[in-house]
Amino acid sequence: MERITPEPGDTPGSLARHYLAQRGIASATIETFKIHIDTEPTSTRFKDRLGFRALLEGRLDNLAKEVIWFPCCDSAGNTLNRQGGAFPFIPSETWAAASKSHKPLVIAEGPVKALALAQAGQLAIGVSGVWMATQKESNQHIELVPGIKVSVTSRTRKDTGDNEGQIEPELQN
Repeated sequence: MERITPEPGDTPGSLARHYLAQRGIASATIETFKIHIDTEPTSTRFKDRLGFRALLEGRLDNLAKEVIWFPCCDSAGNTLNRQGGAFPFIPSETWAAASKSHKPLVIAEGPVKALALAQAGQLAIGVSGVWMATQKESNQHIELVPGIKVSVTSRTRKDTGDNEGQIEPELQN
């Protein structure tokens, strides 16, 4: 893939593209993985996608000139609503290989790092900090969020007939 380094300027999307390019992300990767560069963020869009529209510093639409939205999809490719809970960035290639334990899976801190890994051909999941990978259940236990739980625990051990279809012991906890 061609590496570009656009300079931030007055062109809509140039600031976000420059940010991604500085981290090694090619324009083709932005398109392939359906990364949305929002050049006119609105309060309503923040509310719809995040479940809130302001921080202590002010309204998000007043604070952000451009926003990079990473799609959060389930294994069928359906976009998930992030309101009320966190969901990691999991590329479709990672979902497709969820049950193939012979392929390494990388859990990266942040969707940009996961995108760079996916661009390099790796199976990756991007979480924004360790707590984005978890959720508190009604019984107060902390569990992995559904996307990671499915991606990790569906990876079965297939190296011996004895353990076929069983979850690796270290993945159960």
